[in-house]
Amino acid sequence: MLSFPPNQVTAAILGIMQDGGLPHIGCRCDRCAAAYEDLRQTEYAACLALVDTRQTPPLVYLIDATPDIKFQLDLLADVLGAHPQRPYRLRQPDGIFLTHGHMGHTAGLAQLGPEAMAVEGLRIFAASDLNNLLLATP
Repeated sequence: MLSFPPNQVTAAILGIMQDGGLPHIGCRCDRCAAAYEDLRQTEYAACLALVDTRQTPPLVYLIDATPDIKFQLDLLADVLGAHPQRPYRLRQPDGIFLTHGHMGHTAGLAQLGPEAMAVEGLRIFAASDLNNLLLATP
């Protein structure tokens, strides 16, 4: 888990890989094969967190909702804290900014529905075309 200094806004890198992360599904190159053998070599898809500890509770925003979102939110467990009504769950982030519609930037949204995190009222910021596409997707 990551820790954040008090009374400031911090950007934290939660992932650095292309949309599929490392290892890539179906890939057997040396680097991916090594990551399949040793999960410590896993790298998450590119994602950034903006954390404002000047607020109580801290404000937490993600830049993109990657396929690795469950692991990336777990890195933020200390700053997110417990959900107010479900203390065995994490508090949801305050919002997510989507940079564009590729899989590696939006696939994590599926983890936020009632079958998984069950977020309520989560603010999603996206360009109008992407927002309209997401609203039209069941």
